[in-house]
Amino acid sequence: AYPSSIVGAIYEEVGMKPAASLPTGEFPKGWEQYPTAKIGEPLGDADAITVTAKPDGTVDPVMQSVLDNTLFKNLKATKDDHVFPVFSGVTDCESATAYLDTIEEKILKPLQK
Repeated sequence: AYPSSIVGAIYEEVGMKPAASLPTGEFPKGWEQYPTAKIGEPLGDADAITVTAKPDGTVDPVMQSVLDNTLFKNLKATKDDHVFPVFSGVTDCESATAYLDTIEEKILKPLQK
C-alpha cells in the first residue's frame, strides 16, 4: 500500500515509513500489483510487511501462494518473522479506529519486542 492509499495514509499517520525499495510517484489506486518473480524489488528493504487478510485473519489461497514462494520467504522481513496478515477494511471513522487498534496490537507491539 502506497502512502496515497487509505491504509498507507494510516501507516504514515502512526509513524510507519514505506520501505526505501518501494517505488515513489503517483499511484492513483494507492497500490500496485507486482509479479511474484519481482517481489524483491518493492519489498526487498522492508523491515515489516503487511499482508491483506480476511476478517478472520486468514489469507486467501492466492495470497498464501505468494507467502509460500521461495522469493518471498527470502525477504528480510520474512526471515525476521515480520510478516503481518491484517484485515484492512477501512471505510469510515469506526473501521479506521478499529484498524488503528489492530495495527497497534498485531504489528507495532510485536515489533517492539
